[in-house]
Amino acid sequence: MPAETTLTDLNWYQLDAAAALDQLATSEAGLSEAEAAQRLATHGPNELEDRGGRSSFQIFVSQFRDLFTVILVVAAVISAFLEDWIEAVAILAIIILNAVMGFVQEKKAEEAMAALKRMSVPEVTVIRSGETVITTSSDIVPGDIVVLETGNIIPADGRLIEAVNLDVEEAPLTGESVPVSKDADKVYRSEAAVADRQNSVYRGTTVTRGRGTVAVTDTGMQTELGRIAGLLQSVEEERTPLQRRLDHLAKVLAMVALGIVGLLFAIGIAQGE
Repeated sequence: MPAETTLTDLNWYQLDAAAALDQLATSEAGLSEAEAAQRLATHGPNELEDRGGRSSFQIFVSQFRDLFTVILVVAAVISAFLEDWIEAVAILAIIILNAVMGFVQEKKAEEAMAALKRMSVPEVTVIRSGETVITTSSDIVPGDIVVLETGNIIPADGRLIEAVNLDVEEAPLTGESVPVSKDADKVYRSEAAVADRQNSVYRGTTVTRGRGTVAVTDTGMQTELGRIAGLLQSVEEERTPLQRRLDHLAKVLAMVALGIVGLLFAIGIAQGE
């Protein structure tokens, strides 16, 4: 079988079905169980990796780390110390409301990975050694021949071998609201966007009509959906321009407040208070 790097670099939509099968070292009869097991050991399970995110507690605590919020907390504590309960409660209410809103927004972002993982199906129909068998989605490997029918969620990326009136909804991947008609005989001679590749199907999309068979080309994190998952998990948190301006404003307010406090303290000392 060709090296994995070679398979990863191939533009499968630019190959006809026979050439794709040849590159994958498979056939329409599918892989043998022994070969499938060997490839599973080489490529790993067909699963999206969860590299771990922040817990709900960590997300909530992070809402209180910016300087502006710290200043408000200090103001609330001072108001309570001076028994100005109305002002203290009002400030605390603002702090809590801001923290809850920030928590909800960040929690939704953290749940994006879980949503991607839900776009999988526990069992799929594959052809192994010429026979149709049921196997788990995580055991799918490059070179497997997967049978597609109406209602199926596609378990991995692949090059279509056969397509009969096959329509696939690709909205989770491309944003297209209308199902795309697929054509196994289509071959592209130039670069084509994912949404335009009529001879290919992708993990997480759904068959809305027709039937077909597909030779799996990429699994797990090598799929288009896997690449999106990888990007989601590798994005570093950056503060927005508004947050940076608020931080700057908080520093200015803090310095002004400290200056006023120092001035009042000096005046009080001078007056013998």
